[in-house]
Amino acid sequence: TGAQIDHVEELTISLVERDRGIGPIRLKIPRKGPAHYELRNSTLGVAGTWQATVTARVSKFDQYEAKIEFEIRAR
Repeated sequence: TGAQIDHVEELTISLVERDRGIGPIRLKIPRKGPAHYELRNSTLGVAGTWQATVTARVSKFDQYEAKIEFEIRAR
């Protein structure tokens, strides 16, 4: 519906780099305040194309997922 979710029971991210066989790396994203979640000091030190899946569990039985691919380049 596009409406803002009022309460998220748990927010997680799963990271995979398929070409190198890395992952899934699963991280819980801590709640910092109302509708505010922040993950700090987590780094990915391997170049490549990564896929991130963010999962918001909103109740015992319901969750929503979003996926995105991004690239990390070597320096």
